[in-house]
Amino acid sequence: MNRNHNTARKVRQFITAGTAGEEVPARSTFTPAFVDALLHREGDLDRDGYVTGTELGLHLQSEVSRYAVQTPQFGKIRDRELAKGDFVFVLGSGGPKPKVAVAQKVEKAAPPASRDMELAFWNTIEESKDPDDYRAYLGQFPNGVFAGLARNRVGKLATSEPYKVGVSEANPNKRTSSA
Repeated sequence: MNRNHNTARKVRQFITAGTAGEEVPARSTFTPAFVDALLHREGDLDRDGYVTGTELGLHLQSEVSRYAVQTPQFGKIRDRELAKGDFVFVLGSGGPKPKVAVAQKVEKAAPPASRDMELAFWNTIEESKDPDDYRAYLGQFPNGVFAGLARNRVGKLATSEPYKVGVSEANPNKRTSSA
């Protein structure tokens, strides 16, 4: 893969947990599969140390549909000027640290690669309504930049009702929600 070529060109990509007609549960196999694809390198299909948006989409379609009646969708928007590149995740060196060891030690400032991984992780769960997503973040980044916010959301979401996300038929780019 020519990463410089892919990252230098404009792109707008999307990945969804299911098709417009599918009901996607708040707790599904999509989020853990997404996190594992980046954190445990499962999405690095060509084993080059990078996960492209295309690789991630292919991995999620294959992995999620094996365990759930759910069909993740991915692609680039239909705009010639914004569909030329590919999003690229740079994977860190090695897997996650054991939760017990991380929870017991005080961590120094993370090196840039770890901060990038933390930000990528946070961006995947930032609008989630599933408290387990924030618990997973805290397990990996107990002293992270967003740790306080994650703890607040766990407390609030753990007591709230399940959350459903849908797509407006009039405007497929508009997300609707009901609690």
